[in-house]
Amino acid sequence: MRLALLSGDWIGLDLPERLARASDGRCRLIALGGATEAAIWSNAYEVTEVPDGWRSIPYGKPLRNQKFRVVDSSGRDCPDWVPGELWIGGAGVALGYRGDPGLTAARFPTHDGGRWYRTGDLGRYHPDGTLEFLGRLDHQVKINGFRVELGEIETCLQAHPAVARAVAVLFTEGRRELVAAVVEHTAAADRPQERTDRATEEDERHGAFLPPAHDGAGTDPHALEHHLVEVLLAGVVAPLTGPDGATAPVCAEQRPVADIWLEYLARRSVLARDGDAAYRHGPRWAEVTSPGRDKEVREAARGTCFETVATALEWAGPLFTAILSGGADATALLDDPVLAPEALNDLMPGTAACLAAVAEDLRARCADAPPPAVAEWDVTGGRGTARLLGALAPDTVGYTLLGSSAPALAKAGALLREHGHRPRTAVQGAAALAARHVHAFDAVVADNALHRMEDPATAVATMALLLAPGGRLYLSERTRPTPLALVTALPLEARAGRFDGGRTGSGWLYGADRWAAACAEAGLCDVRVLRTEATGEVLLVADRPATAQGVDGDELRRWTAERLPGHMVPAHLTVLPALPLSGNGKVDRRRIRTVLEQSADRPRDAGEPPRGATETFVAERWTKLLGLDSVGRDENFFRLGGDSMLATRFITEVRGAWGVELPMREVMRAPTVAGLSVLIDQLGPAADERPADGWGNGDDCEEGAV
Repeated sequence: MRLALLSGDWIGLDLPERLARASDGRCRLIALGGATEAAIWSNAYEVTEVPDGWRSIPYGKPLRNQKFRVVDSSGRDCPDWVPGELWIGGAGVALGYRGDPGLTAARFPTHDGGRWYRTGDLGRYHPDGTLEFLGRLDHQVKINGFRVELGEIETCLQAHPAVARAVAVLFTEGRRELVAAVVEHTAAADRPQERTDRATEEDERHGAFLPPAHDGAGTDPHALEHHLVEVLLAGVVAPLTGPDGATAPVCAEQRPVADIWLEYLARRSVLARDGDAAYRHGPRWAEVTSPGRDKEVREAARGTCFETVATALEWAGPLFTAILSGGADATALLDDPVLAPEALNDLMPGTAACLAAVAEDLRARCADAPPPAVAEWDVTGGRGTARLLGALAPDTVGYTLLGSSAPALAKAGALLREHGHRPRTAVQGAAALAARHVHAFDAVVADNALHRMEDPATAVATMALLLAPGGRLYLSERTRPTPLALVTALPLEARAGRFDGGRTGSGWLYGADRWAAACAEAGLCDVRVLRTEATGEVLLVADRPATAQGVDGDELRRWTAERLPGHMVPAHLTVLPALPLSGNGKVDRRRIRTVLEQSADRPRDAGEPPRGATETFVAERWTKLLGLDSVGRDENFFRLGGDSMLATRFITEVRGAWGVELPMREVMRAPTVAGLSVLIDQLGPAADERPADGWGNGDDCEEGAV
């Protein structure tokens, strides 16, 4: 006989499907609950089924030497059936919080000569002495004069056959509204996510970001790229080599990038390193840095797709040196017409071949059918889109550009209109999908975009939510880093925080097998590789089953309206690929609230205009970055269409204008004109030390300057 323990996270959930999977007749399931401040586990219930009349797995009864009270707001014991706060008593109750006597006194009261711990959980006793867990006290809210238990709304939503999990929150900004996020059931629900492990410590440090070594069989498809990058990086990292290299100026943000560049050159024998000693000139150093080598490489690039790249790199050395030192921001690369990652991707013949294959497959699918609704995910500049639509006959598809940045979408839309195309655009971030986009598209194109998301499983699960039954995903990705990516994409990855906290071993690019597995995990079928390129590009296609059931926003609203009072029906529904978890594995409600606040489709209320010079400056910069006419002092940067990259540009402009370094974490915490203006004033010089032309002028910071 085996014993399986269900943590407190299982208790209070509607779990018949999970229970059926786990209880196979050979395993006893014991549900446990409690708190760290007590005995970790203070109650138990042996699960055989969810009893009639219960909406969730019972909390059970106290364990030996443990006891519970259900207490009202006055500290009195509640009768059976009456909800109240759960207090834990007994031998396992902690002494308190070290160094915090105030919180200890509030959370560890004394009653009838015994010490108790106030859990903040809501529960009630049944007449047989069984406890029922009802949620958190802090999940009770008041709206339109009614007290609402968010757990009841979540339980109702989770009872819908298409919904696996649900979280409800109350918006207090502007009009008070209930909003809910749901995760839908998939054909592969509850499958554990696979992890990509690195084999060695060296791989942990560098392997995920370096191009693979050529095996010597045939011509290296990246040979010319290697030569271009070697010449550039040898000049950039020269001050970092030798005994004085450790003292060369490199900012903390780009230090991991410098280390990877050094390791890349070492693997190419341009540099050498003895153990953990400093890098020194290697066997090929003289060859790579010899006079005329740069001209020789540029001549080799003439007539190839890298001709413009070679010209751009000839003058790019000072820019990359400044990026390493912190003198220039890596986002400058986004504005370069040649070196921007999207521009480089569009130059590659392998990318063009994959997009041509997508166009051919779309033509075949819509030959005898009405024009399909096609969405492209996370569009930035629109170059690849123009290439794809140029291969299709006009008006054969209804094309929608999805992206988190409104200015980027506007720029891409303008480019496509110049080429005679008429796509629609819609702001849509990766964290949560608006109900109108869920299962709304017959095809979804993800062109070298999914690797930017958190992990393959979440990325493809998000794409599956966009697909209508029978819809097809076109997933084009690079399976390995290229030499040019080291000098263009990698500094931007560092700027976006990939290496924060010393994290260097997280996945960057994934192979076709991992993407295929992610498609299967998301419930997609008929997964196959449509095309592979010698330079590392791969195109996969996968279909959503024609019989698949999913969340329908309108139908789900009708469902809740039939089962809940009107004041408890969520005003907005958002679909998540998965519920975000905190560090201890619990549902991160604070993060969900932030996601919903930034993604909920609510009418914009600009509110009060900016006050004072600092707020005026911030508002002016936002209007230009976000492509808006005006911004109110209490509006949220991310709800207006901002993203982390635009926030980085704003931070750069503040630094350039006044020398104030805004921490990104503070921008995330207070993303309003008023909030950030207070922070700028706190971090900046005193009023009598500010420029004579005022804080709000900003004439010394050119638009788009970095």
